[in-house]
This record gives sequence, C-alpha cells and structure tokens, in this order.
Amino acid sequence: MGKLNVWRGNGPRQVNISPPNQTYTATELIGYVGPIKCIADCKPECIMTWNGPDLSDGITSVLQLQNLAKTQAGYYSCNASNNVGSLTSVGVNVIVNYAPTILRLQTLISNTIEEHQPVTFQCEVDSYPAPDITWIFSRTNTLLFKDEHVFKSNYTVPKTMCLQTGSYRCQGSNVIDAVLVNAYREIDLFVLCSVRIDQRYQEPPDNIAVMEKDTFNITVYLISYPKPSISWTMKHPDTGIISTVTNNNSFNVFEHTSTVHIGIMSKNDYGVYKINAFNNIGLQYTKSFSVIPQGPPIQPTDVLVTCEITSMLVSWLPGFNGGITQTFRVSWLNLKTQHTELSPEIMNSTQGQTKQHIVRSLDPGTMYIVYVEALNKHGIVRSTKNANCTTGSSTYEYFSISTINNVDCLSCTKSIKATVTFVPFHNVQHTKVMNAEMILFPALDVMRSKPS
Repeated sequence: MGKLNVWRGNGPRQVNISPPNQTYTATELIGYVGPIKCIADCKPECIMTWNGPDLSDGITSVLQLQNLAKTQAGYYSCNASNNVGSLTSVGVNVIVNYAPTILRLQTLISNTIEEHQPVTFQCEVDSYPAPDITWIFSRTNTLLFKDEHVFKSNYTVPKTMCLQTGSYRCQGSNVIDAVLVNAYREIDLFVLCSVRIDQRYQEPPDNIAVMEKDTFNITVYLISYPKPSISWTMKHPDTGIISTVTNNNSFNVFEHTSTVHIGIMSKNDYGVYKINAFNNIGLQYTKSFSVIPQGPPIQPTDVLVTCEITSMLVSWLPGFNGGITQTFRVSWLNLKTQHTELSPEIMNSTQGQTKQHIVRSLDPGTMYIVYVEALNKHGIVRSTKNANCTTGSSTYEYFSISTINNVDCLSCTKSIKATVTFVPFHNVQHTKVMNAEMILFPALDVMRSKPS
C-alpha cells in the first residue's frame, strides 16, 4: 500500500506590529507615521492587510503615512489571513494636530435688533487639540468672553445698547508644535437706536463766544442706527428771523458728525444755532447753542463764606468765561479798619463747578464783607451779591474735663491735676487742651475758668 502524506497548516496565532507603539501624534501636512511592520507566523504564509481611515488599497505588511491630512486621524489595524484562519492586530491610534478653522459664526435670531433686546452669537471651530474660543468686540478690541477647550461657544449680550453696534469676532486658538495658532471670523451687529449725543466726546458748551472776523466752528458728535437726517437753523437775536444754516455731515454705520463752519464771523452770524437730527426711531434730537461776541466774563454767583477764628472759606459758582480764559480774585473788607484786601489771581475751573478759596490771617471777632471778581482780557466783573461773616472770638467760654489723673475719691473735695479741653464760644471745632490745677467738687462739678 502507498503512504498517505498529511499536510497540516496553521492560521495566525498572534499578529504583532513593529515597533509596538500604539499611539502616534503628528502635525497635519508635515507629519508622518511609519514604517510599521505587521508580523504573523502562518502556514501557508498570511496575507497582511492594513485597515484605517482614508487609507488607499494595496497597503500590505508595512504601514507608512506621509504628509498626513486631518482626515487620516483615527485607528489603524493589521489583518493577517490565510486559508486556515485570520487574526487582527491591536489598534494603532494616529492623532493629527491641525490649526483652527471657523466652521460657522451666526446670531441665533438676527443680527439687526432693537435696542435693549438680547442677542446671542454662536461660533463653531474645528481643530485638534480642542481650541479655546474667545469673543472680542472688534472696534475697541475688548475681550468679552472665553471658552476653553470647546468646539462650540455661545456669547450673549443680555441688553443691547446703541454703542454695541459693530463687529464681533470669534477667535479659535490652539497650540501646534509649541506655537500658538489662531483663526477668526467676524459678524456685524446692528442695534436700532434713536439719535443721541455721543458721550465719548465733549459736547460743545451752550454759550460760544467768538470775536468778529474770527473763524467759527461747531461740531456735534452723534450716534444712531440707521443714520439720521440732520439740519441746522439760526435765529437772529435782533430780528427773530430763522434761517437755514449750511452744514457738513459725516456718516458711519452708527457714528456721525455734523459741523457748522463760518470762515469769517460777521455781526449777522451771531444768534442761536439749533441742530435737528432724526432717523424715524424714537424722539428727534435737538440742541441749541448761543453764539455771541467775545467779551467780559459773566458775573460769579452763589458766593458763600464760612468764618473761623482767623480764616474763612469762600466758595462761588463761576459764570460763562466770555469765550476766553478767565481768572478770579477774592476781595474782603475789614469793617473795623475799613481796609480791603485782594487775593492773588485764582485759575478758572470748569463752568458749572463750584470754586473755593481759603483766606487766612484774619482778625478774630471781626466782620468782613466779601465779594468775588472774574477777569479776562475784555474786562472785570463783580459777583452778583456780596457775602459777609464774622470771625470767631479767641476767648474760651467753657471747658470740659477729658482726663483725670490720680483720683481716689470722686465724692469728696480735693485738689487734683486734670487734662482740660477748653472749647471756644463761637466755634466748637477749635479746642485747646491744657493741664490745669483744678478743685474737684462732688458730682465732678468744676470751677469755671479760662486758660492762661
């Protein structure tokens, strides 16, 4: 009889990878993975096949990825198979780091909204590692909010205001190869609001003094959305005739300016100038300015005087400066000596803010008549009313014991040493503390006396 040859094959009992690393991290476009070999003991020999995301066909025992794309991130494994069996290796995790991309930036309702209403912005960012999402108000470069390690972020303005009209930036950031990488996109918000003064700028004063033949300019800064219609008129003080005034306007999205310019002022150019601005939302904005010839300042008002023993505090309210820098002088008349003195010139303060000056070296127990002068190069004016006050007396009228030393008996009569506070009759704020030899009577009554 002939021999029967029995051939025994075996499928893969174990599939190894070399090197055995199971995690690889690379940077998009410049990173690579491999070569990674797939090894298995098979009989007959196994066919090796790598499987993974975005992997082209035909990769057998060796995996090698070049110039990685972010779509190639994920798990890879090697399958070894023959006609006896098959087995798959452990997975290899390929991590691809890539810079942020803004996928979507939107408002959840509308980007045109009525003032005082809320608005929510939403931003989606694609990157790896997960980005930090920062919200920035572009016009002022103000940081509004930051979400860390997220792919989606919302930012809400709970109560919109006119000045919040503008561009809002969503910025996604992460770190690639130790370098901070950013991407951003902007979206505009339009807040419907009535015309009003732009308080970021100083408003022109109500009274404007200009010399004849000088140049005159007045500029008003406004905010509103949408832009307003603007007109100016002038009412002549003598005739009462109202005429239209030529003006130059500049409009931005919500910031606007309006200027009246007169190259050479004449007598006919003095009067009350009025601006009217309206954009069909809310109330019309109006403001009047009196343009007058430059001249002496307006009289100071509300002169008040507070006297101490040898000094007094004088306060007053400055008037309009006449269109040029003004200074002040305080004058005080001593009724006993009939001698009048003047302070050095005192620099001007903002119109409408109280000014103060302290006068020292006065005579005690004396009445003074006080007034304030305002000066500029066109003249001197005196306060509308005088003020008067009497300085305090230097005589101490009563006293109180504040500290008593070495008292053994408070119910008996004895001589003690005490610290006594003497209070002047005219002003209890001025006190004198001295050590005095006193006679202490029952119930702490003390002798009435005066300090030496």
